Amino acid sequence: MEQTSSLPLGGALQKGYLVLNQNRAAALDLLRTSYKPSAAADYRGNEDTQTSQLREIILDASVRRHIAYKIYLRVAAAKRWEINRMNSVRGGEQDEVTARLRVIDWTLQNVG
Repeated sequence: MEQTSSLPLGGALQKGYLVLNQNRAAALDLLRTSYKPSAAADYRGNEDTQTSQLREIILDASVRRHIAYKIYLRVAAAKRWEINRMNSVRGGEQDEVTARLRVIDWTLQNVG
């Protein structure tokens, strides 16, 4: 979430910034949804039901961690895109800059 807080308004339609916005929304969705135990489970203290409840909680936590890690990796790729883009724009002829920007966009597109 912190990585997407300083998006420039003018470049919001560029590929890297679109990826950052999409992943910000995905992170917000992940934070909004909470763990909900299955309705079929009856947790009265039986060891088997307690074990199944713990398995369900661990599975939910594992899935959430995996989703969060994928979001993190996509944000990191977009931040690398942003850094490479800023470095490419600094110097060179227009044709060279355009070619480098295409390569950077292609790299971002094929990472995720």
